[in-house]
Amino acid sequence: MEECKIKGCAEEEYKIGLCEKHYQELVAEASTNLANREVVKLADGTDMKEAVGVHLEVLSLRTARSLGKLVTTYKNITKLDEQDVCEIYLKKADSCEKRGQYNKAVSLMQKVVKLKPEDTMAYYRLGFDYEKIGMNDEAIDAYIKSIKFDAENLNSHYRLGMLYSWNESYNEALIHLKKALELGPEFAEVHYRLGIVYDKKKKYTEAIECFNKAIEIDPVNIRFYKSLGFTYDSNGMHEESITCFKKAVELEDRF
Repeated sequence: MEECKIKGCAEEEYKIGLCEKHYQELVAEASTNLANREVVKLADGTDMKEAVGVHLEVLSLRTARSLGKLVTTYKNITKLDEQDVCEIYLKKADSCEKRGQYNKAVSLMQKVVKLKPEDTMAYYRLGFDYEKIGMNDEAIDAYIKSIKFDAENLNSHYRLGMLYSWNESYNEALIHLKKALELGPEFAEVHYRLGIVYDKKKKYTEAIECFNKAIEIDPVNIRFYKSLGFTYDSNGMHEESITCFKKAVELEDRF
């Protein structure tokens, strides 16, 4: 077993490179530090138990970064650092998303954007988590902030295009989907979503073009053939419509 990383201590490692005695002392100091106003403000909305947990994860993170180096004092590792806290929140949000706990993920990502108010990807993540719990208006706001700090964020433009389409705000949807297409011309879903919007606006020629491009990029996507078939039918092109539906059935049987 490895020894405690505190200089002069020969006890066995217990947690984050420290023996049980020094670890418990570190827990106590972390708790004390969290009582000052600056730390409470940084924790912002986090109860004391959770804040201490985050603080200890920061310590673990830093210990891992400096593996093999002796820790000679507590003072240099018990002060919370925004970057470390963000990293812990993001790690926790990843875990929540994987378990489908999107309400918790939203809470964590809200904390991240408060600490990093100009981070385009943090706002994108927040928007995506909002979508997962049906808070589409909040998701739109988050995506708008995301592209405010990075106008070339393809995913944020794409998600905005979809949400505006669902809200039947088709002109706004076209703006963002066209931008997404400019940024990712080989992104089949963008062509498909554009086709959906054009179909809703009864611009069938443009819709057919978009669906065919989506199929060209992803020729085994059943949804693309079905949507193209419905658009052909709406445009009076019934034979072409039947061909598309036959292809969709063929793919369903294959997969």
